[in-house]
Amino acid sequence: MPRNVDGMLSGQQCLIGALDLYGVAGGIRLQLLGLIAAEQARQATK
Repeated sequence: MPRNVDGMLSGQQCLIGALDLYGVAGGIRLQLLGLIAAEQARQATK
């Protein structure tokens, strides 16, 4: 995220960064849940 000339973030930049972070974390969580479900299905077929 680009910073202001003084090196600080504005409130808007901070909020956008936080929303981006939550989006990435949510994507990782969904992938992890998918992997867990696939492993559980694989274990159930043994």
